[in-house]
Amino acid sequence: MRKLFKTLALILSCLLMGASIGVLTLYKIQFNSKMPTLSQIQSLNNISPFLPSYVRETIHRSRLSAVKVVSLEPEYGMFSVATGTYFTIKDRYFILTVNHGVPGECQYTKINVDGKFFRCKEFIELNILSDYAIIEVEKIEARKPIEILSSIPTGHAWKEALSIMNKVYFTGYPNNMGPLTVSGEIIGYAGGGLIYIRSYAWAGSSGSAVFTERGEIIGYVLAVDVG
Repeated sequence: MRKLFKTLALILSCLLMGASIGVLTLYKIQFNSKMPTLSQIQSLNNISPFLPSYVRETIHRSRLSAVKVVSLEPEYGMFSVATGTYFTIKDRYFILTVNHGVPGECQYTKINVDGKFFRCKEFIELNILSDYAIIEVEKIEARKPIEILSSIPTGHAWKEALSIMNKVYFTGYPNNMGPLTVSGEIIGYAGGGLIYIRSYAWAGSSGSAVFTERGEIIGYVLAVDVG
């Protein structure tokens, strides 16, 4: 009789163990097969985990500071969509973009972030020669501004930052799509402080800040050479 009880107890424990394993396996399958939401996939934080941590941080800075600049010139019917980079100095907030991307006056220029529009407070600088514009805006909660004064190389650090074949990254709104993040390499230089980068860009990418792998800003996308 005692032997029978031992046998029954062994069978019961095996059944309980099997049931536990089955429940855990089913839970694991359900957990692993649960698809992420579209918003999780499209998140600005969804960056490849296989990159070095410092590169991931640079790409994160690039994506969190990229905005869309929309400008209208009503008299001639000119409409432009460009990319801007959101930055801050002394508790004031600005957008760096290209001058050719803002044909309209300040009142006709808006900053688009995730479908929401933010007004231009003032054109701080419209530089035709170097083709850049600085626009003052209100604080944009959905983006993280670049601390611009600590993000630009200084002294001899420029030589290392601009070395041939250095990897660079930028985020923009080409063809009114995005934000799209693109990588490239420095391949040469031209007069007037121009840098040639082997990469991809289309209309609308102009104004994207160009970052080194270490997160330094060395310039902005100005034009595409298709020659």
